[in-house]
Amino acid sequence: MPPSLEASLAGPALEQLVEQLPAVQAKALRLTVCEGLSLRAAAAQLQISPMAVQRAQKKALAALSQQLVGAG
Repeated sequence: MPPSLEASLAGPALEQLVEQLPAVQAKALRLTVCEGLSLRAAAAQLQISPMAVQRAQKKALAALSQQLVGAG
């Protein structure tokens, strides 16, 4: 499958999985992974500690990984 087609199929499907995450996990993931913010910058936006952002990000990535492996 060409990368552009693969990306177009994965984008909306991945976004649907992210939307199913708890709000803090989804926001932490979007800010740190999608927007490239540091843990401190994301923590400032979310008004939580950087460690809480890191935990939320790890939980979100683990949940997405589990969903993708289960679907594959």
